[in-house]
Amino acid sequence: NQERADAELDRESDLKYLVWAKSKAALEAKYGPIIPSRVAALVSIKNDGSEKTRILHDMRRSGVNGLIRVRERLVRPRLSDATGSVIAMVLSLRKGEIVKMLGANFRDAFKQLYALDEEIRFLADQALEGWFVYLRMLLGVGSGPLQWGRVGAGTGRITQSAFEPTELRHHTYVDDSL
Repeated sequence: NQERADAELDRESDLKYLVWAKSKAALEAKYGPIIPSRVAALVSIKNDGSEKTRILHDMRRSGVNGLIRVRERLVRPRLSDATGSVIAMVLSLRKGEIVKMLGANFRDAFKQLYALDEEIRFLADQALEGWFVYLRMLLGVGSGPLQWGRVGAGTGRITQSAFEPTELRHHTYVDDSL
């Protein structure tokens, strides 16, 4: 999948998720000692026949995740949380009342969060005859789910606060679990 991986890295570069340099030394001059992580390309075929390429980062093997201390755990929502909410909503409906459900998908969800300057050196590797570092959070980083969970929880609370509890029941799921 080298051709697809190269295209995906180019796409992420165009989106300013990462920056390139000709050498590791050039990146280290700006960000400090680089700790590269191996990357792989995963190509999946969707139901409509289209293909999606994901770049996976092995932060565990490089030792990056071993350097992270996460002092709290993210309680992930269960499917039963959403189904329970839908059942409660249906049971509370009055005759003729209309229900609307909305889904939102964040493309490259983790990469919507910026990495701190001191973290960038841990989000690196070599490819396409050069070196790169990500300026954004990666899915493979051990603290990523907690950080995105905080953003999702904050967004959910702000959204929910704009409505009466009977007008909106809000659930946030990451990676299409719903």
